[in-house]
Amino acid sequence: MALVSPGVEVKVIDESFYTPAEPGTTPAIFVVSAQDKANASGTGTAAGTLKANAGKPYLLTSQRDLADTFGDPLFQVDNNNNPIHAGEINEYGLQAAYSYLGISNRAWVIRADIDLNEIQPSATAPAAFPESGTYWFDTSTTKFGIQEWNSAPVTTTGGQSFANQEPIVITDVSFVTGSITSPGAPKASVGSIGDYAVVAITTLNTLWYKSEGNCPGLTAGEWVMVGSADWSNSHPTVRADNANPTFAATANITINGTPVAVNSSDSVTDVAATINGLAISGVLAAVVDSRLQLFADTENAASIAVGGDGDRLTELGIEADTYYAPALQISKHTSVPEFKSGDSAPRPTGSVWVKTTEPNAGAKWRVKVFNGETLAWDTLAAPIYPSNEQALYVLDRSGGGASLAAGDLYVQYNVAGDSDPLATFKIFRRESAAPTSVRGNKILAGTLTAG
Repeated sequence: MALVSPGVEVKVIDESFYTPAEPGTTPAIFVVSAQDKANASGTGTAAGTLKANAGKPYLLTSQRDLADTFGDPLFQVDNNNNPIHAGEINEYGLQAAYSYLGISNRAWVIRADIDLNEIQPSATAPAAFPESGTYWFDTSTTKFGIQEWNSAPVTTTGGQSFANQEPIVITDVSFVTGSITSPGAPKASVGSIGDYAVVAITTLNTLWYKSEGNCPGLTAGEWVMVGSADWSNSHPTVRADNANPTFAATANITINGTPVAVNSSDSVTDVAATINGLAISGVLAAVVDSRLQLFADTENAASIAVGGDGDRLTELGIEADTYYAPALQISKHTSVPEFKSGDSAPRPTGSVWVKTTEPNAGAKWRVKVFNGETLAWDTLAAPIYPSNEQALYVLDRSGGGASLAAGDLYVQYNVAGDSDPLATFKIFRRESAAPTSVRGNKILAGTLTAG
């Protein structure tokens, strides 16, 4: 072919030369390509690009056979659709095999166990597949079953009922006061007053509440562990109804049997100061919204009995009665707490029920394990129990543990076994199928990722 212009002649001559294979020989061509490519027809995945088939030799007899097995050779282009010559992820090996099968009808093709997609540019940090058997505590889909009690009369909207609370979940040590090995409470900058937070940085998962700080000794916005004495002090055991009361006469009321003088000249602030000055064990007083509030420190006072002069109590807006401190109950959905006003030990607003079973917004912990064969996360059952013994009794009542499989999980609550339970949770794993007891199984230290 010749291109002619005045004074110039240009010739393009095809001098391509192909060397046929020696008779009786079949070449082996090793290639690198993207993984899980579509076949030539686009109807499925090209078998040769599956991870399970990496390193497997395929005897191919045509270009069509190659495209069906390994997909079409892919070459990168820029944003303007210009080819990127010598690009690191161009599939030159497949192109060479394709060209060879244009002049021959037999070639062995083997794909290396390298996925070119893994070196594609990305706006996010790259991450390889985790090791098979890695456990992941999926906090984004876990339901924690936190139910907060409202002790207001049933005639009040929301009164005498539980409301489900969705906690803030913290997996980053920069949001807690401690270290990676001992995280402590969330930082004051996290959340708003009245929020709940789960700290899931180590294998010990803890539930916290951001306190109003009305009780003496607490600061507004301070995070307190649910179930602790500070948490109990974050919610008043007794709330007076009347703001800025005045007293017609001087007389005593009693708190846990201790006389408290209420003078006709006193303000509600004076009454609170008198109560605190008497140092009644486990009882503290404060004025909130111009009303008297009494707090019971559960370490020293499980309840507050209020009595004495009825007129002074009426003026304060408090009924003579025994008032029980805020409580944390961790139990399944069939064991409903007896927090109502007509129950034997009614509880104040702010008491918490952690419902350990799924119905009606109960807990459902999502723990997953990475499957190295399917390259996917498999979800595992993680029921919640108070101890190894209880877990063993429920999970394998007849087998005494012999029927449990390696990798079986359960979540233990109130991990230290405190008599006044704390909202602490830990995931346990069955390490082998042989032991007759769950006790002693390792916690998922080093193999459990929360996030």
